[in-house]
Amino acid sequence: MVGYQASQSMWIFLRCVGTTQSWDRTSVLDDLRVVRLCLRAMQENSTLPMASASVAPSSLRQRPEYRATISTLFTDPNWRNMQTACDKEWLVVASRGARSALLLAVLAGCGGDSAPSPGGGTSDAAVSDAGPAADASVDAGACSLPAELPDGPSNSAPWRLATIDVARAPTAVCNDGTPATFAIRRNPSSKRWMIWLEGGGECHDGASCDQRWSAASGAELMSSTTIRARATAGTLGFPSSGVFANDPKENPAFHDANVVEIQYCSSDLWSGDRAGNSSLPVGDVGKWNFRGRAIAFAALTEMLATQGLADATEVTLGGGSAGAAGIFNIVDEMRAQLPATARVIAIADGGFQIGYPAYDATTKKESTSPVNPVKAIALAGYQNWGGGGDASCTAAAADQTARVFCRSSENLLLNGHIATPIMVINNQYDINQVSRLGIDLNRNSGKVADSFQAAFAKRFAARMRAQLELVGARHAIFANYDGLHVTSQSDRAQTTEIGGVALRDAIAEWHKTPCAPVRRIEAEIAGQPGF
Repeated sequence: MVGYQASQSMWIFLRCVGTTQSWDRTSVLDDLRVVRLCLRAMQENSTLPMASASVAPSSLRQRPEYRATISTLFTDPNWRNMQTACDKEWLVVASRGARSALLLAVLAGCGGDSAPSPGGGTSDAAVSDAGPAADASVDAGACSLPAELPDGPSNSAPWRLATIDVARAPTAVCNDGTPATFAIRRNPSSKRWMIWLEGGGECHDGASCDQRWSAASGAELMSSTTIRARATAGTLGFPSSGVFANDPKENPAFHDANVVEIQYCSSDLWSGDRAGNSSLPVGDVGKWNFRGRAIAFAALTEMLATQGLADATEVTLGGGSAGAAGIFNIVDEMRAQLPATARVIAIADGGFQIGYPAYDATTKKESTSPVNPVKAIALAGYQNWGGGGDASCTAAAADQTARVFCRSSENLLLNGHIATPIMVINNQYDINQVSRLGIDLNRNSGKVADSFQAAFAKRFAARMRAQLELVGARHAIFANYDGLHVTSQSDRAQTTEIGGVALRDAIAEWHKTPCAPVRRIEAEIAGQPGF
């Protein structure tokens, strides 16, 4: 049986390597050396039960020889796609008894070093061919949550704006130093809560912050002055559609919840922690406070102390766009602040950003430049925002390169850093992402400028599908094939469908059983996107 397992394992390994979109075959030996290190780390952890095997990648990254290699390869999306897929495939197929066969088969096929067999003997267990998305044996077992609360009366209470007291939370301030705010709609009869991080892009250097401040909406994206004035005048609008609706037909999951929207005014994807110097000119990035983390946690502290959140038995943390990026960055830390007995899950809509080359208008193809916009923003944010991304990622990071990408949702989800079950909602050629890559996608029609851009958008969508398939199995996915950006906060939650299931109903289904998440990733639709 060992021979069968070895041959099957080698086939799985080769298939795994083949999942990459494109890679330099001349460098295959270097790539395989790193894969061997991955397998050795798993060998060293062979005494662990499979439910705990997900610790292996983290322990692996502490090995100096791995770090040395990863430091140069980590940011290459093609190599990382292969490496991540192979890591995950190993976790899927390797039962305790089959690890030795798989390790020896791979090492034999790669050439080079041999390795001793781990203890535990052999097993007749068949090798799974489930593929990298089916890693439930690793991820899903860690999900253990209380049952969903029964529905109560819909929340028809009025919204109100609360200002965070800077005397208690002096660092919870907007870019311009004004106190941060949150909108709240209480339902005293409910112990269900939904706390949403507002979106609104970001600025990451002097030029982008200057442009943001000078824009028509800048006053509300970097300051609370206008928001508080409008609230006092009674002219401030509040969200009322999608996941914010109080109609059980429109919003079956959260119509009865206490609802909070923490206003976004820090421009740092909810991850910064750096004080500004108000005496500096507008065009100097050092002028601005980047306090997204402090704002989120100060709002939680106030709700726990004064609003009844301390009695919550169910909390859904969510966000759209930059708010979704914030969820990926700080959701586990937010979860730690909440009552230990509460059922805590999360929604991230429109924040799963992948590393992908920009569009080259001359060649009409992907740029060969090693720099892409997502990477550039991550680096600039790391340099100028302070703070950081996911805490477990940051703690394990060996160097600056790794710490930079602890704000990358792609890195965090594909490498298993986030423990809180998340429903990832992301349209496959999201206009917010492809436009940053140089694609002219019409926001209303969903059409692009020409056939070359259409082909680029299709390739981008294919990469998005491939990366979403690699997301850990504890997380749900809803990814339809279009270019819309954020669908859960509006009426589009009722009209956006995959396989006849509206997003509204997919959210409700996941909300009932988040530990058995359904993954809906729509196939490519012929003729879309068009031009």
